[in-house]
Amino acid sequence: MRTAILAVLLAAFAAAPAHAQSIAEHARGVALDVLKDPTTYAPAAASEIGKTLDWVSSQRFFAAGYVEANPHYTISGLPHDRPVSRATGHRLNLEVSLRVLGYSAANNAINHAATRALSARFPQHKRLIRIASIVERAAFAVGTGYLNSAKNFRQWRKNVNAPIQPVGALAW
Repeated sequence: MRTAILAVLLAAFAAAPAHAQSIAEHARGVALDVLKDPTTYAPAAASEIGKTLDWVSSQRFFAAGYVEANPHYTISGLPHDRPVSRATGHRLNLEVSLRVLGYSAANNAINHAATRALSARFPQHKRLIRIASIVERAAFAVGTGYLNSAKNFRQWRKNVNAPIQPVGALAW
């Protein structure tokens, strides 16, 4: 992954005309663009919120004796086993959200570097390049945020609305 990012960034820098900014100035500008861009943080925030709501709402079921179906959150690593502790679950959720943040930052860095290089190379098409850049970042943010949080939000809704029955009770 790092090699691909580096290759794209070098290609974007090479595409810029000779009179453009130095590589250090270009990299600093890209870094600032990424840090100021809300699409860098939105997927990780959606992921963290969804996973936290799901995990917190599941705790009452675990206290009643239910098991965890997701093997990522079980002590043995197998589905339908005892869940990890509440704190461990929060740590696992944070790790996933930080990974999503890294992917999003990498995507936005590539996007901003390419946008700067293409705008410098084709100044007559700056607006088109900027619009395409915004559309790509928004699509990536929405897609990544959805993929990393939708099932957690669905499970949270189920958990909130489901009555708790003791384990082993007959469901009529």
